[in-house]
Amino acid sequence: MEILLGCNRESEYMDLRGLQQRIMAFISPSAKAYDRAYRMYENYARKIELELLGPTPDQARAARNAPELQEVKHLYEDALAICRQQGDWYNAGVVIYQMGLLYRLWGMPEKGIPCFEKSLTLCEEQLPHHPSARLTISLCHFYLGQARICTGNPDKAKYHLETAKALDEVLDDYRRLPAIRVMLGETTTKDD
Repeated sequence: MEILLGCNRESEYMDLRGLQQRIMAFISPSAKAYDRAYRMYENYARKIELELLGPTPDQARAARNAPELQEVKHLYEDALAICRQQGDWYNAGVVIYQMGLLYRLWGMPEKGIPCFEKSLTLCEEQLPHHPSARLTISLCHFYLGQARICTGNPDKAKYHLETAKALDEVLDDYRRLPAIRVMLGETTTKDD
């Protein structure tokens, strides 16, 4: 999956993130469930060579029938329940974001939208305490833009994509820029 693959800086970030997840898995039951689900999802996405612009219809159909992805959903639900019980709203936001990605992989943007919106709200609320939430916020806007295109709402898509682009510039992260440009092209009408 392009969002997790790419430049060395990102690879180093992902190595550090993976290490943090493994350490937290020993400490927190929610982190343990999340870590396992995250790794299963990422392995599946890499195996099918999931593109940043979304799954093909065949990939989505196959993903909906993949038993390991049903387990991923249950693990995310378990992690989310623990996060809510513990009042860990930042990690709840991250888990909900990941659930949105799972619905995206399944070709269900209408189910992904509420996940990305809820994650966006939680991460924005937690931003003062978790500066790293900026990346999740940017990703939520990116995938909301994508989902809004898929569900026929180009005006909302344009807002989310432009917001993701601006946040990515602040983060000095340009990996999604080519995909944002393509999708922004899909939001313009002949009258524009």
